[in-house]
Amino acid sequence: MLTSKELAKILNTNGGALLDGIPIESISGYLELRQMYPVVNVMEDTTFQEKFISYYKLSGTGVNAEFLARYFEIMENHKKREGRVDMQLTRRAVFGAQPKKKLTSAQFSFLARMANLIDDENAMYDNTIANFFQFDPPTQTKLDSRERLNLYLEFYRDVRAVYQELIDEKMIRELLMVFKIKLKDHGDYPVSHLKRVDFLVIQAARLKHDKKLI
Repeated sequence: MLTSKELAKILNTNGGALLDGIPIESISGYLELRQMYPVVNVMEDTTFQEKFISYYKLSGTGVNAEFLARYFEIMENHKKREGRVDMQLTRRAVFGAQPKKKLTSAQFSFLARMANLIDDENAMYDNTIANFFQFDPPTQTKLDSRERLNLYLEFYRDVRAVYQELIDEKMIRELLMVFKIKLKDHGDYPVSHLKRVDFLVIQAARLKHDKKLI
């Protein structure tokens, strides 16, 4: 797991490449979904569903219509929880009990995508980001899905704590300021500090995957 100091060094060293590589469409697309979420019925609004599927790249991941219907139903029901995402409840609702099928990294990424939209303080997660943070997804056969999810959530909380420390200790202050200026140049998009860090980390993880990170 990367420490806050290690992450700050990576982000500051590669700051220019990270900012240049983050498509403004990625930011505007996220904010559009965030604005739509509270005001539409996501179980029924096909425009929202299509935009979500496209933005979070759910097409081609093997999910079927039944899965997506259940997924969007749970997302709609989370409005009653005022932004709090219960990952254990969501896992059971989305994937069922499935005692013989253990939670995978790909499945956790589906939960993280939902959480990321419901609350912008929840970080994105996929295998590229896991590798970037040097996190080994739990694959031990002795662990059931609940135990595996607890390990994912421990990592998820650690990532959020690292993000918060970067902000609180002003470890990437100048980079976040330049990011804010870039956003103003395109219409002053209201992106929180934590979400700006998340965008930077997503891009850094991609650069590392492509062996372009300094």
